Amino acid sequence: MSSYCASDDSELKLGQSLEQETKSAQLQAEIRKYIKLLPEIPEPNVTRVQELKEQIQQGTYAVTPEMVGETASRLALRFLRKE
Repeated sequence: MSSYCASDDSELKLGQSLEQETKSAQLQAEIRKYIKLLPEIPEPNVTRVQELKEQIQQGTYAVTPEMVGETASRLALRFLRKE
């Protein structure tokens, strides 16, 4: 004969539920930590974009037909890809 008790089952479920809540709370804390850091992390291309803007405004950025064609090809591929 086994000594199975329904309260053992409910205690197990309660323990699992508490464990899941703890993990969820820890995950939420981690997410909040990284969300707070996001404004501090700079965009990787910010400086290059700024340099290009300045060159264009000053008229020192030389645009070649090859550059235009390459950019057009990249944009076409990006828009034609299925996501």
